Amino acid sequence: MFRKVTIIGVGLIGGSLALAIKKRKIGSQVWGFFRRKNALKLAEKNKIVDKGTQDLYQAVAGSDFVILATPVNSIISIASQLKDILSYDTLITDVGSSKTKIVSVLQKLFPRYVGSHPLAGSEKKGFVNATENLFKDKITIVTPTPRSDKKAVSKIKKFWTDLGSNVVIMSPQLHDRVLSQISHLPHIAVFGLLNSVNDKYLKYATTGFKDTTRIGASHPDLWLEIFETNKSNLLIDLNRYITWLRKYQQALQGNNYNRLLKYIQQASEKRKTLE
Repeated sequence: MFRKVTIIGVGLIGGSLALAIKKRKIGSQVWGFFRRKNALKLAEKNKIVDKGTQDLYQAVAGSDFVILATPVNSIISIASQLKDILSYDTLITDVGSSKTKIVSVLQKLFPRYVGSHPLAGSEKKGFVNATENLFKDKITIVTPTPRSDKKAVSKIKKFWTDLGSNVVIMSPQLHDRVLSQISHLPHIAVFGLLNSVNDKYLKYATTGFKDTTRIGASHPDLWLEIFETNKSNLLIDLNRYITWLRKYQQALQGNNYNRLLKYIQQASEKRKTLE
């Protein structure tokens, strides 16, 4: 599909993209842009990318597809540096976890930009944990707007499909409402849960606690940016969650165990729909 693919931000997602693109021969060359020289050398040594560079201009020169795989605010910052470098025909996407802010900025800068968000990842960080099958059988949300170039949208859809993803199209605004409930709220809930647990008791934590709090090991700076850029949706969902916690609290305080059982049963039935 592409002569040269450039990935800006070769972490877990960016590194997995590089491996997947190379495995499926979607790009003739895969370049990576790195901030740190030691990361660049290690990525080249481990054949994550064909070529790495710390020069942004060199990274994108001659590239017909650029993927921004940095944290949310960095995507916007780097995009502003690229606006005078990329050619008109360059296809560009990002993999940011919130979309409204990113899309509103980037679609004004690049005529062939289309937002993306693969719902794949891990609490683990860095390209050392990258895998070529990270996106296989996972959902990838593509977020065009009425002003998006239709051929660019089709090409982005095909790209993710070729990586094995199940592509879903939705607006940036709907994406952020959905992700607030299924990703951003769970993360803030787990962070709060971990904050509330006495450190002395962690040594007794078993599989259930570890499974429940696995995402609490996620990158703090990354999640701060996600919470900040999806603040309005997250506040609505936090209020709904707090309301439910109070329902449990009130049922327990009032010895209303029938009501408490009803709440637990409702939750259990909802969880079973995911299996």
